[in-house]
Amino acid sequence: MSVPLDSLVGEVHLIEGVRQSTTPATGVFTAPPARRARREDDMLYVLIDLLGDVSSADLQTVMEQATHAYWSTQGSVTAALRAALTAANQWLMEYNTMLRCQND
Repeated sequence: MSVPLDSLVGEVHLIEGVRQSTTPATGVFTAPPARRARREDDMLYVLIDLLGDVSSADLQTVMEQATHAYWSTQGSVTAALRAALTAANQWLMEYNTMLRCQND
């Protein structure tokens, strides 16, 4: 007998003990309409933890890279997660290279 699983997600973002109104480094995503037939029951949970000052726009871009790769990848959940991590890492590498070139 299988037991159906569901999740309940709550977000709390604290900076120096003060609760923030947004949590830009986290997200919970369901399949976009174009991908629902293949992964209708999937949910993607994303937590991005970067060092240093990171803008909300940069966090959003990394999250978009990861989620797009996840939902675009055919095959297993593991393959989709690998693609999501690779896409996010690639964007971060390019971004950091660009910053380094600007600072030189």
